[in-house]
Amino acid sequence: MSGFTTHNWELGIGGGDYGGANLINAYGAWSLTDNMKVELTLSQFLGNASNGYKAEAGLTHVIFPEWRVSPFLELGTGVVYVEPRATIVLPDDRTDQTAYIGAGVRVYLTRRFFVRADYRWHTIFTSRDDNEELEEWKVLIACFF
Repeated sequence: MSGFTTHNWELGIGGGDYGGANLINAYGAWSLTDNMKVELTLSQFLGNASNGYKAEAGLTHVIFPEWRVSPFLELGTGVVYVEPRATIVLPDDRTDQTAYIGAGVRVYLTRRFFVRADYRWHTIFTSRDDNEELEEWKVLIACFF
């Protein structure tokens, strides 16, 4: 199982839950060091009341990269675009900035593949006086090279 601690790039796809909506997710990451990664995430969410897209960039710190089951922490920001399913009055602004913190675990399956499960706590900075807070849970399968 040696060889999974040092790599430059990661790509992954998966799904989960974003504030009660179904989430489809893809991400790519570039390793600054064995522990620190810069990550770009693109997602689509499909819910009963609204659908939408989000794009996020963040830092991921893998705490013990040499462990087969390795925990990590995340911090990032991005934008979210929401499309209400049915509205009486259309909102003027459907695009908002978001920030998140998160934690998760990576489980290495082979020399090149791993499963990743993570939780993110989002704050969405709306144009209204109150910000929204959402939870995101997801599971992804990823490869690295």
